[in-house]
Amino acid sequence: MKTRTHAVAFLTGLTFAVVLMPAATLWADLPKDAVPPSTTVQRVTATMMGMPLQFEANHGQVDAHVTFLARGHGYTLFLTSTESVMVLQQWGTTPEHEALTGTNPTALPKQAPITQAVVRMKLEGANPSPTIDGMEPLPGIVNYFIGNDPAKWHTTIPTYAKVQYQDAYPGITLAYYGNQGRLEYDFLVAPGADPNQIKLAFEGASDITVADSGDLVLTTALGDVRMQKPVVYQLEPDGHKTLVAGQYTVASTSVSLQASRTTRYSVGFRLASYDHAKPVVIDPVLLYSTYLGGSGDDRRGYAIAVDAAGSAYVTGQTQSTNFPTANPFQATDGGAADVFVTKLSAAGSHLLYSTYLGGSNDDLGYGIAVDAAGSAYVTGNTQSTNFPTVNPLQATNGGYYDAFVTKFSAAGSSLLYSTYLGGSDLDQSLGIAVDAAGQAFVTGQTLSTNFPMANPVQATGGGGFDAFVTKLSAAGSHLLYSTYLGGSDYDQGQGIAVDAAGQAFVTGQTQSTNFPTANPLQATNAGLADVFVTKFSAAGSSLLYSTYLGGSDYDQSQGIAVDAAGNAYVTGYTGSTNFPTANPLQATNAGGFDVFVMKLTTNVPFAAFRANVEIELRHQSHDEDVEARHRPHEDAFEMTAIFTLGPNNNGIAPLTEAVTVQVGTFSTTIPAGSFTQKKGRFTFEGVINGVRLEAVLRSLVLGNDYEFKVEGKGADLTGTVNPVTVGLTIGDDSGSTAIRAKH
Repeated sequence: MKTRTHAVAFLTGLTFAVVLMPAATLWADLPKDAVPPSTTVQRVTATMMGMPLQFEANHGQVDAHVTFLARGHGYTLFLTSTESVMVLQQWGTTPEHEALTGTNPTALPKQAPITQAVVRMKLEGANPSPTIDGMEPLPGIVNYFIGNDPAKWHTTIPTYAKVQYQDAYPGITLAYYGNQGRLEYDFLVAPGADPNQIKLAFEGASDITVADSGDLVLTTALGDVRMQKPVVYQLEPDGHKTLVAGQYTVASTSVSLQASRTTRYSVGFRLASYDHAKPVVIDPVLLYSTYLGGSGDDRRGYAIAVDAAGSAYVTGQTQSTNFPTANPFQATDGGAADVFVTKLSAAGSHLLYSTYLGGSNDDLGYGIAVDAAGSAYVTGNTQSTNFPTVNPLQATNGGYYDAFVTKFSAAGSSLLYSTYLGGSDLDQSLGIAVDAAGQAFVTGQTLSTNFPMANPVQATGGGGFDAFVTKLSAAGSHLLYSTYLGGSDYDQGQGIAVDAAGQAFVTGQTQSTNFPTANPLQATNAGLADVFVTKFSAAGSSLLYSTYLGGSDYDQSQGIAVDAAGNAYVTGYTGSTNFPTANPLQATNAGGFDVFVMKLTTNVPFAAFRANVEIELRHQSHDEDVEARHRPHEDAFEMTAIFTLGPNNNGIAPLTEAVTVQVGTFSTTIPAGSFTQKKGRFTFEGVINGVRLEAVLRSLVLGNDYEFKVEGKGADLTGTVNPVTVGLTIGDDSGSTAIRAKH
């Protein structure tokens, strides 16, 4: 047998469980559990199911007899030199799924039973050593990060849209490929070759019949596998197909197998007359019962991130091989469930990479982020003692469940670092963010009294489960800060975001009445459980604000984001009828639990703000032509502002904070890091969105008093009339006033 693979691809395909080979060990340890799908997974699944089926070259990740494998919905297909083996899987259901909630934070889903059937298709009388080619490389790679021994990892495995067996029979080529998510195989019969040579011997089916429709029906323990009536055609020079009538023929024989007798079925094709001087194509299509896999209990997705190119990154947990991600599955010693990490192309048409990540026990991915270089950062929790580690900050599991933080290379083919993070009890990381320097921020919950600490705001747990907030260096080699965050009851960090200044925003749920607060919007817990929102200083050494948000019932936040101005956006759900609202789209709870969305402004108003401004407007006359009206704007302004920082401010940092200027209808933001410092002054000169700006900021003699001057040329001040609103925002400090402008 000769095996060839054409070019090197990246990764794409669907995750299924099918085997075509003499390999009892291949499917002996497939995952045994399934879990409810999330909205994220349902959406991603819908995209992935439209992707082409793909074939993964065997680079040692499965038995050596296998040359290629493919994963479909409810099956995995293994191709060897002379046969294919399909493993069909069906997951049972269990009613005992408990959510991870504040009332039962350690609950884990019960395992569902799994049954499987194996169907083998052998080419009788075929060439025992055909040349097998991987054709049409796909833009994706497959990686296996199983266990913590890098010698056993398999990376950068190429995938293909088609596998071709050259001269499977004299003058006959066999090709496997996918079409609309379905598995097809074609026999390409060369001019003069005899199609009667083709004999397919099936094992693993209790019965094989030809239905009235002409379909071949294989009865298995899990239901019917159906091969549609073959489409037979000859391709004409002008591109159209001339159909040839064709049908299946079935013969059965009783054979002895391991001290018992079984029925072996042989299937062939009977064709009507056709032009033997031209090639003929025989094209069956594999259909499989809709309840095989996909029962709704076989996948769990938790987080998604998007990079600047529009590629999507998804993580979660899979306990089955039919998870529709095109990832391969490798049986592991006692493996219960693994993290999956998948990158989709911007169009959603290909998986750029997809990999399992885990050890021999339960592993789950809860959060994912991506940096400007395309490296994915994944966090979650693991019960494995052999979770994959690279350059670890903490090399071993501290006890029971630990959090983990893993950084992938941009290609997804290697781990830049991967580490445990936890103490001697249960630790779960539920959210992750990354800043422009590649430093990762994670949050979650811990029951450990010895969770790793570094420069903590709160050095000890408040009691029971506490939230934690941890910042790792870019190399993952040390903690920049790590702290508990909680009171005497149940506290959980659920989401985290970071602004351009490196300040972390954390949200979650608290049942504590003494949760740490600072400059709170709501100072006390209003009910059974409240949302909390906390903002850390860049060094992690202080809380800039920390507040309860909630009503008299059960409230839970799920996620947080932050904009360039430092405003926080929080979402979750509430059972309260008196949840805090402001400018609401929907003012009342419609019943039960409702979703909430809120925006928190972080700006601290100036204690004093006065300004003067001069503006120059270029007024167009009504008779100016269209070309003139589309010339660049020529309006200009000069503004001088004197301001005093307000109480509870944390100072201003012009070198690292964005500065926003408003003059009438015009507004622009000078990005963080744009100012330079010279002789006690901060200056900026440059063009933003076509407007030339010159700005100077300096401190006055009094400690919290400052002067800001800015000139703008080429601005659009259309519609600006007296009194003119002028405003200034530096980081989270701001002020505005209405004045009469000089013209």
